[in-house]
Amino acid sequence: MNLRYSDSEQRLAEELRTWLAGVLPTLPPRPAHDDWDGRRRFDTAWQRTLFDAGYAGISWPREYGGRDASPPSSSCSRRR
Repeated sequence: MNLRYSDSEQRLAEELRTWLAGVLPTLPPRPAHDDWDGRRRFDTAWQRTLFDAGYAGISWPREYGGRDASPPSSSCSRRR
């Protein structure tokens, strides 16, 4: 079984790390656990941020905010 990431998977990981390094510091503080409205706004904004960057549902079709990516399991092979 080959458990190494493919070149495209490594590029995606590097791209995501770079994107997160730029985005995470710009996020507002998380609302308190008992602030249900604030938590919903925060979570919804985060989901929108992921969607706008193409990271929501990475395996989804591009027209729905994904990247048409295939699961990484396709890079694994069985040992015979």
